[in-house]
Amino acid sequence: MKIIITESQLNLLMEASSLVDDTDFRETIKSYENEVVDPSGNHYVFDDKDPKNPKTFVNSTNKKRGGTLTIGWGHTGPEAKVGNKISKAKAEQLLTSDIQKEENKAKDLFPKYGSYPLYVKKALVNSVYRGEAKKDYKWVKAINDGDWEDAATKYLQGWDIDFSQASNPKYKGGVADRMMTNQKAFKKYANELKSKTKPKSDTQKGPYTEFSGNIPDDADYKTWERLYHINKVVYPTKRSDTDYVNLRYTPEINNGLIDNKIGVVKWPNPVGVIKDIKDVTQNDKWYYVKLDPTVDAEDDYAWVSAKYVSLSKYAKYA
Repeated sequence: MKIIITESQLNLLMEASSLVDDTDFRETIKSYENEVVDPSGNHYVFDDKDPKNPKTFVNSTNKKRGGTLTIGWGHTGPEAKVGNKISKAKAEQLLTSDIQKEENKAKDLFPKYGSYPLYVKKALVNSVYRGEAKKDYKWVKAINDGDWEDAATKYLQGWDIDFSQASNPKYKGGVADRMMTNQKAFKKYANELKSKTKPKSDTQKGPYTEFSGNIPDDADYKTWERLYHINKVVYPTKRSDTDYVNLRYTPEINNGLIDNKIGVVKWPNPVGVIKDIKDVTQNDKWYYVKLDPTVDAEDDYAWVSAKYVSLSKYAKYA
C-alpha cells in the first residue's frame, strides 16, 4: 500500500527530530564543559566560578565560590548539591535530559526550527543552551524574519567577549570559539538561501512527498505513530477517583534520584503536549511532554509512561 504524507505532516516529522541521539552534538556540548571527575571516574559537584583546574569538590558550604553549583556536563539541576557525586552513566542521563529541554526551548523560540538543516539546528540549540537566545534579542528576531545575514552580524553584538580568541588554539573550546562557530553556521545558511539553493535537511536526502510499505512494517508504523501523537494533549488514564500519572526527569521509573519524579498530575487535568516519543523496549513507551501551564512541577517538560496516559480525559483503563 502507498501512504501519502502532506507537506504539513512532513514538517511535523522533521520538527519531531531530536539532537539527543546525535553523537556529534553530544560531544560538542561536552567539549564546551568542564569534565570534573574523581580518580574513580565519578562526576562531583563543583562551583563554576572556581578558578582551579581541576575544580574543587564542593563537599561543604565553605568551599563555594559564589558561582553556580554544577555537576556532570554543565548540569545545574537538583543533582548539583553540596557533597554529591554521580556516575558517568548518570551524567549521560542528565545530558540527555538537558539537551532535550534546550532543544524544545529552541523549537518554541524559532517557529521554523523544524525546516532548518541539521547544522543550523545544532547552532541554534547551542546558543539556547548557553543563554544567548532570548525572544527579544535582535539576532533572534532577524532569524524569525528570515534575515540570516543580519542575524549572523547581530549574534556577536553586545557581548563583553574578545572574539579574536576564537582564532587562537590556546582558547579552543572557549566562549569566543563556540560563538564564532555558531555564527559561521548562520552565515553559511544565509549564503545558501542567497544562492537560491534550498538546503536539504540532514534528515531528508531529497524531495520527499510519500513513503511506501505495508503496515505494520516497523518504519511505517513508527512514522505514523509520531504523526498521530506528536503535538497532541495527553491526560492521566482514568482508573479510579484518585487517578494520576507521575512526571519524571528521564524515561524510566527509577534512576536513583528519589524515584526520578518531578511532579504528579491527577485526572482529569491535562498533562501537556507530546513533543517526543521514546520506545525503551517493545512494551515500555514514554512521551516527552511540554507540561500544561496548570501543572505544578519542577520543570516545564517531563517524561510520562504511555501506559498511564491517554489522548482523551474520558479514556478508561481496560
